[in-house]
This record gives sequence, C-alpha cells and structure tokens, in this order.
Amino acid sequence: MEDLLDLEDRRALPEADLRLLIHRPPTAEHLAPPNAPSPIVVPSESTGTDLVRLAADESATWAQWAEASNVGDIALEQMMAETRALASDYLTSDPVVLFVRTRALRDRIFALLEGHQHPRQSAALYVAAGYLCGLLAWMSSDLGQLRDADTQGKTAWLCAELAGHNDLRAWVLSTRSKLAFWDRRLRDALNFARRGATYRTTGTVAVLLACQEADAWSELGARDEALVALARAEDARSAMSGED
Repeated sequence: MEDLLDLEDRRALPEADLRLLIHRPPTAEHLAPPNAPSPIVVPSESTGTDLVRLAADESATWAQWAEASNVGDIALEQMMAETRALASDYLTSDPVVLFVRTRALRDRIFALLEGHQHPRQSAALYVAAGYLCGLLAWMSSDLGQLRDADTQGKTAWLCAELAGHNDLRAWVLSTRSKLAFWDRRLRDALNFARRGATYRTTGTVAVLLACQEADAWSELGARDEALVALARAEDARSAMSGED
C-alpha cells in the first residue's frame, strides 16, 4: 500500500483513513503463539475417513511439539549446582562480583522459561529461579537496598508457588522475614517466620526460621515467646534431614 500512495495522495486522504494506514490490526501470523504446531487445513469437502485421518495427523503434530524441550536434565542439574556454588561463594566472595554472576544465571533461567519444556522441567527451572531471586534478595539487603530486596523476595515467592516446592517456600519466607526484620517491620518478620515453619521441609531452613522468630520476639520484648522459639530451633536442628 505504501508503494501505491505518494505524499499528495496522503494529503488528500481523510484522517480516519490515515489512521488505518499507520495503525494496522495485527495479522493472524503475529497473534499465533511462538513455536506452536502449525494447524492442518481441512478440505472443504471431507469424508468421515478424511476427518479421522486429519485429526490423527493433528494429534501427531501436537505430540511432536509437546515432546520437544529447550532444556535437558543434565543442564538442569548443572544450573542447580551453579546455584549452590553461588550460595556457598557468597560467604567469602565480593558481594558485587557475585551479584553480577547470580543475576546472569537468573537471566539464563528466565530466558529458558519463556521457551518450551516439559512441565517437570519447568518446575525445576522455577525452583532454580526462585533460589536465585532469594539469593539476590539477600545480597540486595546486605548492600543496603531493602526495597529492591523485597521485590526480589516477592518474585522468589511467585517462583516457589509456581513450582509447588515447600523447601523453596520456606527459604523465601525466611528471606522475607530477614528483610522485614532489618526494615524494623518486626510483626511482619515474625509472621513470615511462623508461616515458613508450617511447611514440611528438609535441611536447615526450619532451624533458621525458628531463630528468626526468636529474634523478632526478643526485639518486641516478648521474652517467653523468644525462649519457646529458641527451644523449637534446637528441636528442628535435631530433627533435620537432607542437605540444603
């Protein structure tokens, strides 16, 4: 259309027609989801046999698409190993340098989640992304950026919910309790810690949650409640199993 209309033609067109030229509605091609299987065209005159065959072809085409994945199990295992390494390195490394590495790995996982993979692989990616956002929340807080840390914590919680992963849920709530504590939102810190303790978990997170609850109670002047929480931390340490 642009080749057929010169400047003089455009000057003569009504305003409504000019708007149509500038703002064209999206075509079906642009509305189609990326990487989706192409639809099979049904002839206008089809017999019952033709329709059955076409339906089978459509199912086979969809199955081929559904079976494909942009990530493999070895890659998932490697990304979780890198996540654990980052968490371990954070104890001794330059936080700014580690922040850059953590953010880069998170971005890789976010990019994969925008593609197509099996549901269990998507869940594993959400778990890794949630731990990385939680780690970025800790780093942001330690660098004095509590508001940005809270944003990371909320995204980490979304990942935990999408993955349905109780250990991650507990760790995220522990992180949010820590952020609220240092922001002097002591009631929020207490509620996050107590909520995190309701999940059945492995590793050390239950110990940390009980300690955080004790911290919040002590700052509120509730001595007895703080001692009860500390006793629960001892019990959690004795009962914990598995590795973080």
